[in-house]
Amino acid sequence: MNFKIYVDDDQRTVFMTIIKNRKGLDENQRRKPLSKKIKAYLEMFAISGIIVVLDQFTKYLVRTNLQLRETWMPWEWLEPYARIIHWKNTGVAFGLFQGRGWLFTLIGLMVVFVILVFFRKTIDSNFYWRLAIAAQLGGAIGNLIDRINPNVGYVVDFIWIGNFPVFNFADMGIVIGAIILIIGTWTADEEAKRTLQDHTAGNPSGNDPSRAENIAINDEITEDQFQNNSEDLKIPELPDFKS
Repeated sequence: MNFKIYVDDDQRTVFMTIIKNRKGLDENQRRKPLSKKIKAYLEMFAISGIIVVLDQFTKYLVRTNLQLRETWMPWEWLEPYARIIHWKNTGVAFGLFQGRGWLFTLIGLMVVFVILVFFRKTIDSNFYWRLAIAAQLGGAIGNLIDRINPNVGYVVDFIWIGNFPVFNFADMGIVIGAIILIIGTWTADEEAKRTLQDHTAGNPSGNDPSRAENIAINDEITEDQFQNNSEDLKIPELPDFKS
């Protein structure tokens, strides 16, 4: 026996409207994650781009105005504590592990690649994760540009404070990004602990028998009300079938 469903024009209009709304909802659901990803990547490139531009501009000023190991400080009283110096760095941040420039160039490329891959997993995370990774990306790119630039060939460090190793703005971006990660991770752990404590303290049943009894009574009342009102329920009419 074959069945056919007869639908009038009004019902067909309703069905078409439901289908269109469903399609629109699916498109919005697809666009929302996409727009969120685009916004996150724009934020990352903006933050890292600012660090790279500031780093490269200051290094250019140092290279064009100071000879190697030449220092400069406009205020003599501050010179024993901080000064600008044109320092050649063939190692890593803060002048460590000198003489392995080619190795750290490869490592820098790998670090940039890993940061870009890892950033995809932080799009749905808190903003401090994206901020920290963007700062570290900017620092890694800033020093990498010095290494692969044929006119330079080494990382230019120029900020000398006391007896601390000489560094630059790219190094600052890397360190600040690491500090943000540490603080953010610690804050997230504390929030998770407080949430767990609040959830434990706010247990509706807990060890209080009176609260458990009230919940049971409310459940019974709800079930009685459902049984009393079940007779008033109306079953919707099904569409007519014709054989």
